[in-house]
Order: sequence, then structure tokens, then C-alpha cells
Amino acid sequence: MFTFLKTLLGSRDDEAAGEDPAILAAAVEEVIEGTDPRLRMVGGVNKKLRAPVARSLAYARELAAVLPGPFEVGKKTFGSDPQVGAFFASVDHLREVFGNDRSLRTFLKSPEHSSLAECYALLVMQKTERNVLGMETFGDMVRKDVPQTVVSFGNHHVEAPAVSLESSRQDLTERAFDHLVGCALRRLVSLKAHTAELTERQLLLEARLQQRLAKKRGLESLVPGPAIDGAETLEIRRDLADAEEQLRDTSASRATLNDYLSQIQDVLSHPEDQFRLRQATVRMDQMGVKRDPGSPQRASDITLAEVEIGDDRQAVGILIKYSPQELPSRPPSLAPFGP
Repeated sequence: MFTFLKTLLGSRDDEAAGEDPAILAAAVEEVIEGTDPRLRMVGGVNKKLRAPVARSLAYARELAAVLPGPFEVGKKTFGSDPQVGAFFASVDHLREVFGNDRSLRTFLKSPEHSSLAECYALLVMQKTERNVLGMETFGDMVRKDVPQTVVSFGNHHVEAPAVSLESSRQDLTERAFDHLVGCALRRLVSLKAHTAELTERQLLLEARLQQRLAKKRGLESLVPGPAIDGAETLEIRRDLADAEEQLRDTSASRATLNDYLSQIQDVLSHPEDQFRLRQATVRMDQMGVKRDPGSPQRASDITLAEVEIGDDRQAVGILIKYSPQELPSRPPSLAPFGP
């Protein structure tokens, strides 16, 4: 994926890479190939895509750059760093997460990574908040049934494992850009599917109308039977007119490559409509209870990134540094029972 683009991104700093004509040309080619290769027939398509592609590349790069971390994750830091301890229930849970992670194990199995002393990656999780009634200590007093918000993290998995922090950020930049290309492709597919549906509806309504008109002209009107309902025929005509109007209003119905190009430009010019990322801080105690900044209860600030994809998919994550030496010799779920 993005082999040429990856090489170029690795050769310059972020600011220069965002303005490099060769990088833009490679990215534009990826967009065309990943959406509709027929776009090459559109005059000046490369020039028309340069600005939207540059916008998406810059957006993807900026998001990868603001991911918090790296935080060293392991047995030692679980007990000493609240930032790490907040994400795992225990050291065994930590070992289970990394020991069972296929992405990390696949990465470390390759010969060039077998002797790594450390690696970097994005740790992705689902954050859940529950409202409960708990106990609070206020001086010498203990109060029961105090409203509390408990924060927990689950569905841990590792993404973009790499030999360096820069390589991991680069991989995440490419994935973000690849996601935007996929969003543009889905926009085209949706338009084409909508047009096909409208066209099929139009053909069915035309067939129904012709069938009713044929009955009116034929012998069926001469023999006793169900009356030919003029109101139903009028309703079919209205539905047919509505379908034809929708087809006229649907740009994809003209099936021009310029229409498809406009849709791609719109998606890539507004990448923030497809996914968003922001840094957030959650203050919580060792039991996972959310605390206000002015709370007398002992708590720590936990920094993470909140990611929103579309309108219904959310996750949190941090960049981590991990020692392969801490990885169990076999996935914990496959380890034999007993001592």
C-alpha cells in the first residue's frame, strides 16, 4: 500500500512532504486508481485533484502528529505510571492483551524484527463510562450511595507496529489517507447504487403503466370483471414522474466522469467530515472513578486521543513503546493449564 508514497514520505520532514510535487503526484495517482481509473480520461484531472489531495494528506499527517505518547507499556510501568495502569486491569491482563494481539505477533515474527529491543505502535481501546453509586471518604466520614462515574477500557488492540516512532506515525498517516480514499469510493458506489435503484423503479413503473393502458385498449374492457381503476393509473403516473425527476436531479444519473470527480473532490476537501481526532484528558483515581480537578480525592490525569469515524464509531488510543522481551512465548489464550 502506497509503496512509492511511503518512500517519499520517509525522505523528508512533514512540512516539506506536504508541499512536495512528487508526493502529491503519487497521492493523486493512488486516488484515481483507488476510486475510478477512468478518471484519467478527464482533462486536467491531476491538476483538479492536487488541492483536495494536499488537504487530505495534511489533515492525515496532522492527526498522526498530535497522537499522545509514546508511553512505555510493560510490567514495570503498570505499577509506576498511572497513565499505563489506567488502561489495564492487571499485569496479567496487560500480558494477555499483547500476547494475543495478532498484529503485534505478526510484526515481530518477521526476520528483520526478531531481535528488536523495543517497538512502537498505536494502542486502540474502547472507553466506557458507567454511572454508579459508590462510597466516598470525606475526612473521618464515609458516605455511601455517592453518585460516581467509573471509566473503563476494553477491546484493546495494536495498530501500526513499527521499529520507530516516526515509522509508526508514518504508517498511521498512510492509513488515514487510505481511509479517505475509501470514503470517496464509497460515495461513488452509493451514488451509482442509488441511480440504479431509481432506474429500476422507473422501468417497473413504466411497465405497470403500459400494462394498464394495454388492458384499457384491449378486450378486457368488453367483458365483465374488475373495473380498470383510473385513480390507480393516475397514481402510477405520479410515481413515474417523481422517479424521473429524481433521476434528473441525481448527478450520477448522467454517468459523467466529471460528476464522479466532483464527488471525490468534495470528500478529500473536507476530510474532517469523515473522521476526527482530538486530545483529551481524563482525571481518574486508581479504581477508575472519574474525578473533578478540584476533588480532594487522589487521582491522576490520563491523556489520550479520542477518534470519531463517521457518526457512530468511536475509540481512544495512545502511542506506545513496548519491549518484545515481555511478550509471552505463546499467546496466553493458547497456554496450557496448570503451573
